[in-house]
Amino acid sequence: MLARDAAGGLFLYPGDGEGGWLPREQVGWGWQVMNKIITGGDMNADGGVDIFGRDQYGYLRQYPTDGEGGWEEPVWLGTGWETFSEVAGLGSSSHTKYNDLVAVDPNGDLVTYATGASTTGMYGPYGPIGTGWDVFKELL
Repeated sequence: MLARDAAGGLFLYPGDGEGGWLPREQVGWGWQVMNKIITGGDMNADGGVDIFGRDQYGYLRQYPTDGEGGWEEPVWLGTGWETFSEVAGLGSSSHTKYNDLVAVDPNGDLVTYATGASTTGMYGPYGPIGTGWDVFKELL
């Protein structure tokens, strides 16, 4: 599990494999500039859990895992993400080995953004795949 404190520290709480937790590890700094952190699963099919950060200006960045408990340099994915009320990780709706993102647009439509390897970024949007999603406070 990941948690962010008020100062922008990002902490990993690893499971102990027996239903408990190992001691937390600080795995990032400066995350207070993000207004949304999304755990997307394995977005680039490298076997690690990647995360996304959206800042107040609507810039979205992917943070691929480095295989050692941290993340590589962010991959800039684009602007305009401030228009979405919610963004969440999703399994592969595009039937590829890559997980996808879903977002709720200003009309309340749920749209899918298919992802690719970190060198190729994102494709989409595809959708809408549903309407009336603006009634929900969060997508998890």
